Amino acid sequence: MKAKSNRKSTKSVFPVIKIGYDQKIIYSNLAGLPILQEWDCALNAKLPEYILARYTALKNCFVNKATDEMLVPFRDFIIRFRVSASPVEGFIELAGYKIDTAVPVKDYKFHLN
Repeated sequence: MKAKSNRKSTKSVFPVIKIGYDQKIIYSNLAGLPILQEWDCALNAKLPEYILARYTALKNCFVNKATDEMLVPFRDFIIRFRVSASPVEGFIELAGYKIDTAVPVKDYKFHLN
């Protein structure tokens, strides 16, 4: 009989965006499409360099294949993504796990509630 593991699976059941190691967007669910539009990219298109520069967690995942958290401001919200590499499958996965409301301050940076 197989022993049950107490560890939670690190794989997302519902990934939002998948990016190939060639930095092309290979998958997006419906929730991810407005984010891709805001980033000026689309399915099967290469991720713009300024996105990698803006989100160091994403860039580090491409370089080090390390799992990290990425905060993405979108409209009046901050979306929290887990960024993780899938070396066998050959892509980086962005899995959304929390949405916070953002409170703009006078210098247009966002603070989490």
